[in-house]
Amino acid sequence: MKKLLIVLSVCVVLIIAAGCSDKGAGDVVGTVNGENIYSGEYNYYFSDYFTDSYTNYYDYMLQSGYDLNDEDSSKEILGNLEKYVWDKVVENAIVREIATKDYKITLDDYYFFDALDYGHLNFIKDNLYYQKLTEAVKAELEADKKVTDEDIKAAYDKDTAKWNTRQVSHILIAISDPTNEEEVAAAKAKAEEIIKELASGKDFADLAKQYSDDTGSASEGGKLDVYFNSTGADPAGTTSFYTEFAAAAFKLEKVGDITQTPVLTDVGYHIIKLDGIHSDYKSVKDVIEESLRAVDDTTVSDAVSQKIAKAKDAAKIDMTMEFKYYTEEDTSSSSDSSSSTSDSSK
Repeated sequence: MKKLLIVLSVCVVLIIAAGCSDKGAGDVVGTVNGENIYSGEYNYYFSDYFTDSYTNYYDYMLQSGYDLNDEDSSKEILGNLEKYVWDKVVENAIVREIATKDYKITLDDYYFFDALDYGHLNFIKDNLYYQKLTEAVKAELEADKKVTDEDIKAAYDKDTAKWNTRQVSHILIAISDPTNEEEVAAAKAKAEEIIKELASGKDFADLAKQYSDDTGSASEGGKLDVYFNSTGADPAGTTSFYTEFAAAAFKLEKVGDITQTPVLTDVGYHIIKLDGIHSDYKSVKDVIEESLRAVDDTTVSDAVSQKIAKAKDAAKIDMTMEFKYYTEEDTSSSSDSSSSTSDSSK
């Protein structure tokens, strides 16, 4: 019985002499349309997936008759894992080719790239390529979607209240424990003092930068760059605001008006300033069109998968390494076991 090391050096798993180093790409293990695939990438994925299997599924696999500590017992799983990883690195190469050649996608030269070994570096880059490719395909699908003026007007007429929206800035005085009466009272008092400062003529944006606990908007003078309706929902997206917050915003009548009493929500007290009103068809037409053009994530994912599958079918794929465990006769049972442990983002 041969025992497997828990921390795998996959250079040993492959028959090829990979010549791995911390920074090196290693040996060429195959090509996709002339682009080299290196052992450094293959080994990274194999090690990552095996570690994930061992950490999270060891007991489950043991019950099924596979001991990941024993090489002989694990040969079937290891073989299917080899094949799974090879398919993965081939797909990565296909994604890179589609992204760079068909969509002219490039990656920024992030500072941390220099700190990573070849396998980890390519793992991050390939995820970025896939993300950017998905965004490009989504934009393409939305641009191609036919939306007429009649469609837009019909959507508006169907529910005019949905498109009656407001944009605001706010100053948040946060409350960490709503059951702490002293903290709640202190937050309210602080908000009331800020309202007095505003009444004396001080600039809302300056006070937001000084006092607001909403770090995401404070640096922008408290501005929330989204329009929401009386329910607190962004009708063209997924953002939503507390109902108390939305109700207070809709009581403000004119752009520039500010709430004169602090508005309490689950996160603290807010001071709200009305920045914009969309209340007629003309002001919301573009927003409605954008919402009608929106394509759901499943449709986008399917379109990307189809592009990858088509490109893979047409690709020239050569494998120059040899599997140690995988054979064509391997059943799919342990392939399901190995693939089920692998994160889809890897």
